[in-house]
Amino acid sequence: MALFGFLSRKAAPLDPKVAGQVYELGCAYVRDPDNRIHVEDLISALAAALGEACLRQVGQADIDDPRSIPGGRVLSDAVNDMLCGDQADWAKAPAQSVFGIIHHYALVGGYAPADFPPMGEVFRAFVAGLARETEWGWVPLSTPEANRPIVRPLQAAYDLREPLESIWAQHKVAPGDRTGVLALALAKTLAAVREAIAPGIAVRLALETVNAMAKTYPVNATHMRQMKADAAGDGPAQA
Repeated sequence: MALFGFLSRKAAPLDPKVAGQVYELGCAYVRDPDNRIHVEDLISALAAALGEACLRQVGQADIDDPRSIPGGRVLSDAVNDMLCGDQADWAKAPAQSVFGIIHHYALVGGYAPADFPPMGEVFRAFVAGLARETEWGWVPLSTPEANRPIVRPLQAAYDLREPLESIWAQHKVAPGDRTGVLALALAKTLAAVREAIAPGIAVRLALETVNAMAKTYPVNATHMRQMKADAAGDGPAQA
């Protein structure tokens, strides 16, 4: 929890109490019956929720539209601006951008600058993945197969959406502040798992998942009803 003692006055919306609660929510989501946590799933789940929040905040795509296709790609300059000020250099990324927050607080939490890949590689991993067939629910990643999550990011983002809404309502977190709080929670996650996974792999998994999910239509309530109806063989679900 020492990570959250370094908040500056400029980062006032990044409430450490709320970020800590989001982190604990992620832990509870991925904890198995034997009280173990698969760290790749913890990183991926919170990164997926953050990416979805970025896409929602820029407002260039109606992610609640029942006609949208979950897993479809949404390429957006506005998302790149939110992530890093549309910069290609860590030193130039705005401090209050999503990647700027993750970078700063991960360094505070014990990471080294060398643990962060060139920013362009994060974006190229997603673009390269567009040319490959990706199984539904996953996002393109350059991390080793042994360090891939077990839970699909699209599923994790959907599952976390309602409990996150409860946290936002409980603490009256404005919509414009939620990406920052989620970014801080993800930095907290990186700090917490630093001894359990190679730092460079953890960082890549986090950043590539955030970027990809911020450019991917999520599963909404209508989609989920239809998928459940299809699985049950009940035909089209009612919107």
